[in-house]
Amino acid sequence: MKILNVGGQHLVPTLRQLGHEVFGVSSMDANANLYATHSLFLPQLLARIQGFDPDLLLWYDDGNLPQLAGLEDINCLSVFFSIDTFCNPWHVPFAQAFDLVLVAQKDHLDLFTKAGLHSTWFPLFFSGRIEVEDSQDWLEKRRIPASFVGTLQPRNIPNRLNFLQQTASHFRLHFAQGDFEPVFRQTMIVLNQSAAGELNYRCFEAMGCGAALLHDSILEGFCDLFRPGTNVLPPYTRMNAVDATAMLNYWTARPKRLAAIARAGCELIAQAHTAAVRANQLLGLVAEPMRQLVWQKRLNDLDRRKLLLSTAYSTLGLELPPEMQMQKDFFFWMGERLYTGGGSS
Repeated sequence: MKILNVGGQHLVPTLRQLGHEVFGVSSMDANANLYATHSLFLPQLLARIQGFDPDLLLWYDDGNLPQLAGLEDINCLSVFFSIDTFCNPWHVPFAQAFDLVLVAQKDHLDLFTKAGLHSTWFPLFFSGRIEVEDSQDWLEKRRIPASFVGTLQPRNIPNRLNFLQQTASHFRLHFAQGDFEPVFRQTMIVLNQSAAGELNYRCFEAMGCGAALLHDSILEGFCDLFRPGTNVLPPYTRMNAVDATAMLNYWTARPKRLAAIARAGCELIAQAHTAAVRANQLLGLVAEPMRQLVWQKRLNDLDRRKLLLSTAYSTLGLELPPEMQMQKDFFFWMGERLYTGGGSS
């Protein structure tokens, strides 16, 4: 089928390998079919890709603001994959534009179901190469005792750098920004620090690269996927450098047990949490709604949905800082237009 993928492009290569024609639109990935440098409306986009009539729209949360408006009007099945719901409250009313919502964080699933949306839990995954190593190879290759690779001073986690520095002052922790794979493939323990205890990409990336995962909390869904002490390490207390250091010291002093946990974690990712697994799960989830033409229900309910959707744009207009005045004005305009019944086309 023809799939219009907006936002994150993580599943695009796999969906193409499975025989689907995918047109990718992104404001962050220059390798997408269309690199959108400014906001577009659905009719504008469809006019630019004439001859590509999508059977499925997938809006894949990439942590960015909405770059495509009017999706509630699309005449095909539409799916919204919400990942960072915890720091984007506008996701819930924005989801009114879609027929199916995939929610990466299980503890946020109720926010969508209580809003009357057809929603399901859909965890993140690892899309890189997976190589399960035996214990001896693992011990020989893992030259970095512990590492963290990610944004060091994210706006929504102001204490991250201080936490990493404190931990590094008591343990040989390598922390940096940039490409995680060369580091994680040489690391014994990946120290994960999250925004809100969520299961972020780093969880799956660490394990997929063969490192043992040391996460900072257990939220709903964690033990549905992982078994602390078996395929991941027991968690440390969030933002507690003393506890994190104690855990790092304890486990690096037990390399054989650590290697066994890392191997079990890598095997788990290979079996259950790859891009291929998620792509097939996605295709399974959309098969019946496509057969039932459920998007017709959305199109018949547009007045109500647009009224709810208007709050997403108004929320964005209120949240953005003054230096983003053009975007603020656009989102306020969109919110008012939808609220007054003017539509978004």
